[in-house]
Amino acid sequence: MIRLNTTAEYLDWAFRDAGIVELRHHKGDRWITGWFNRPEPLINEYKHRTGLGNLYISLNAPKPRIVRNTMGGRALRDYDVGWIVRLPFDFDPVRPAGCCSTEEELRLACEARDRFIIAMNILGWPMPLRAKSGNGYHAVYRVRLPVNAETREMIKAIYSGLYAEFNTPDVSFDSSVRNPGRIFRLYGTWNRKGFPKHSRPQRLSTVCIPNDWQQVSVKQLESLANTYIISRQAPSTPQFTKTKTIKGRGDYSSLDIVSWFKSHGRYIRHIDANKHAVICPWHDEHSADREKYGGDTIIYESDGGWPGFFCHHTHCIGRRFTDVIDLYQDADMYCSKSWKPVV
Repeated sequence: MIRLNTTAEYLDWAFRDAGIVELRHHKGDRWITGWFNRPEPLINEYKHRTGLGNLYISLNAPKPRIVRNTMGGRALRDYDVGWIVRLPFDFDPVRPAGCCSTEEELRLACEARDRFIIAMNILGWPMPLRAKSGNGYHAVYRVRLPVNAETREMIKAIYSGLYAEFNTPDVSFDSSVRNPGRIFRLYGTWNRKGFPKHSRPQRLSTVCIPNDWQQVSVKQLESLANTYIISRQAPSTPQFTKTKTIKGRGDYSSLDIVSWFKSHGRYIRHIDANKHAVICPWHDEHSADREKYGGDTIIYESDGGWPGFFCHHTHCIGRRFTDVIDLYQDADMYCSKSWKPVV
């Protein structure tokens, strides 16, 4: 018999990996947020509020911040997150809007979730946290990834590829839950989302955590992302080999990556926010010429850390921002600051 874990046990894992956890309470048309770095006050708050509305917690590790261990404050945003520590996968039965799931719809969602877990196990991924949200089923994996442009592109490739494989007419694979600031159901509390009927009741969410809950390795994540990137392209043989270690004297967090790519005649256009389309520095190696309007190769301006580079072409699998620096050798000229060691 499967042992279900308590809400306190689930929160223990959340604090262990994220350090700081947001509790968010949705009651009627109101959202109330609280920030906590200790489980006891959060548990007291959720017990006080569990009789009404819906309760959620943040999944990932925020950047350092002042925490008061009480309700009140601004809700978590993507830019508040420093580390991705959870990859959530959500399987919801397709049903009429605004209502709870039937038992049959739930069964289909559970079967879809379990097929997904088996597929990931075959790839060598460890067992995930398994949960019933009340209206659907979840699989949640432990990871440890910095929030940067390259991580975002890798995760995007994974969720897009999995959506193509696991989204069906009966069960929806939600590919939108990959953003860093995502909140998820606080397991062990009631799901009051949706209008209940006799055959569509509101339910208590449940969770089952592996005794030895292991992280998915970066290598396993990169392998899956690369598999989906390759599958979208014509077959070809990657030519990439690892380049030498970066030895520049510039502080690359101050690099004007847009001006840098313009100076090499590789800039195409601005996409949105800090994201730009460019011509890949290794364009001549690509098997297909699709870069007239841009989108296959992307750069990201710095958001506090180093800028980012990501190319979707097979020949560039594994190439990153540091490889462009090695290729062009002049990135220091476009840095507004010199690198200084941290004392």
